Amino acid sequence: MQSRLQHALLSLLATILVSAVTATPLVAATLGVLYPTTSPPYQDVFEQIIQGITAEHGDTLIRYPLAAELNQQVLFNRLQQDQVEMVISLGRSGLNMVPELRQHFPVVAGALPLTPALNVSGVSLIEEPASLFRQLQKLSPDTRRVITLFSPYNRWLIRRAMEAAQQFNLELLPIEVNNLTEAVTRYRQVLPRLNNQTDAIWLPVDRVSVNEQALLPLLLQTCWKLKLPVFSSRPSHVKRGILFSIYPNSKASGKRMTEMVRTLHTHQQQPGIELSNSNLVAVNLLTAEHLGYEFTPELKQSFYATVPVKRDQ
Repeated sequence: MQSRLQHALLSLLATILVSAVTATPLVAATLGVLYPTTSPPYQDVFEQIIQGITAEHGDTLIRYPLAAELNQQVLFNRLQQDQVEMVISLGRSGLNMVPELRQHFPVVAGALPLTPALNVSGVSLIEEPASLFRQLQKLSPDTRRVITLFSPYNRWLIRRAMEAAQQFNLELLPIEVNNLTEAVTRYRQVLPRLNNQTDAIWLPVDRVSVNEQALLPLLLQTCWKLKLPVFSSRPSHVKRGILFSIYPNSKASGKRMTEMVRTLHTHQQQPGIELSNSNLVAVNLLTAEHLGYEFTPELKQSFYATVPVKRDQ
């Protein structure tokens, strides 16, 4: 009996040792991170992303700040001299270099509102509709329908939102518009018909349907009078009077970009675009009070940021 037990233990130990020897080792590769030189608070965002990249990478990481006058060929020469094997590109200036970079290195992008139309791999600043709808149910549990205006450029996002709405038993009413005039007309038609107890407005990242100068102030003023809850994919809108938005988790995005570029480096497959999936919610407490919402202390503690500012006049 004892002999059998010893034999079984020895066999198990041998199997473990063979597995350890034959297992594919983690790929060690030099990672180059391109990022623009800018001022706070934007620079702080890039630093947080790079912190996430550093925490996940665990091997040689070289930072390349991109000055406005930087010559692309000079950068490529530096990357090759430093024996960089994969690249993460942050911000607009880095994104413009991706088509050329991809000819030499595995590349993923980030710190931008990336969309599938850009044909790159990376993590977008655009929040997953499911994350927004999850927060909507916490803050406004009586909401049953979400109305959103969007341009043709965002059809891909609306398809994702339609699927997400079903998960939360919400009805999504998407209205496609082609220009600013059409957006203003449709809002004037739709807003007076909505029920402020069960309807809410979602503002996606969309230059046509959410025009910052001409449309947004008028929309917020009207919704304030009608006591209609409005939430947005742009966190900056919280200060302007919308009920809530969600900040991207910069460190988590950095970690995810590192995983993606590693996959691209080892398997040569394009991960595509992933949307931000964060729980860093920002809430305008003055708007919430105006809407008659009362939040529990536990819910308030979960807020990443609160904005007790006045609405647009």
